[in-house]
Amino acid sequence: MMTPFEDLIHELGAALGMPLHIDHHGACTLQMNEKIRIQIEPDTKEDKIAMAAYITELSPGKFREEVLKEALKANASTVAGGSMNNILGFCARHNEFACHAYLPLRELNTEKLLPVLVSLAEYSISWLEAIQSGRHAPPGVLTKPTSPTPFGLRP
Repeated sequence: MMTPFEDLIHELGAALGMPLHIDHHGACTLQMNEKIRIQIEPDTKEDKIAMAAYITELSPGKFREEVLKEALKANASTVAGGSMNNILGFCARHNEFACHAYLPLRELNTEKLLPVLVSLAEYSISWLEAIQSGRHAPPGVLTKPTSPTPFGLRP
């Protein structure tokens, strides 16, 4: 008998027209457009799935600082808009810039997962292309909070 997560990965593979498998860590990794890899794994503590797109390595320095500042602004806009998907982050251990989303596993199916997966991939690729071209953020990404930040401060 398969777990709900295994069922979901099997359905996703069928929808994408490719066999998907769960690795020995309990996760499934997809390579998107030869640019981004997305890892999908269950968060059994909270009955959710986590999706993380690994965008690129960001070496220490002023450029990384500016990218991360813009990422924080983009996150503030995302959260202010009511979404908890496409949240940007940074893994210092690997110097890796990433984007993630969390979805409740209960009642999750391929029809609900695919749009979030596509959005995560497209958003991550837009950040990758911006960084590769020397920009701190993609054009058109709202990087200023639309509402006041905590304590009424403005960037």
